[in-house]
Amino acid sequence: MIVARATTGDVVNVFANLAPARAAEACATSFHDDPRHLAHELLMLRQGSAPGHVELWAFLEREEALAICGFVQFGPGLAGMIWVATPRWREHAIASHRWWRQFFVPQVLHKFRRVEFTAAAADDDSRRWLAFVGFTEEGIAYRQSKRGEDFVHFAWLNPDPAFGVQQASVPHV
Repeated sequence: MIVARATTGDVVNVFANLAPARAAEACATSFHDDPRHLAHELLMLRQGSAPGHVELWAFLEREEALAICGFVQFGPGLAGMIWVATPRWREHAIASHRWWRQFFVPQVLHKFRRVEFTAAAADDDSRRWLAFVGFTEEGIAYRQSKRGEDFVHFAWLNPDPAFGVQQASVPHV
């Protein structure tokens, strides 16, 4: 398995091949029930953002994308994490975790003071994985999804609260 900057095809492939439960979770708070719409919205967001505000990596096996990991910067020092994976990603969970620890935490997360993620409360696998990689469960958002499911808010907090604090820039008009 290799990890590389995600191409448009990588993002579309992963969202199109989500397991039904993962697709339902990904779309639970969206206007769409088709994860391919989410893929296109994410790609449009990346295309329209300032450099470095939306970054995506693909976990590839023989050029097939199995997972997408990345972030969307919300503001100075604050980001939301993106993580979607096909069922085949589990075959590479150990290698993915190694990449997470060796690259994503020091090179990406440490640019922020806070990175957030939201998962379905019923998704025990995600809750365990997020805790394992350093996220803290902060609370339950009751009936957050359009079908009334509860979600859990997680955050990764930079060990150095001053690190990742950026000066707010004034938008050009």
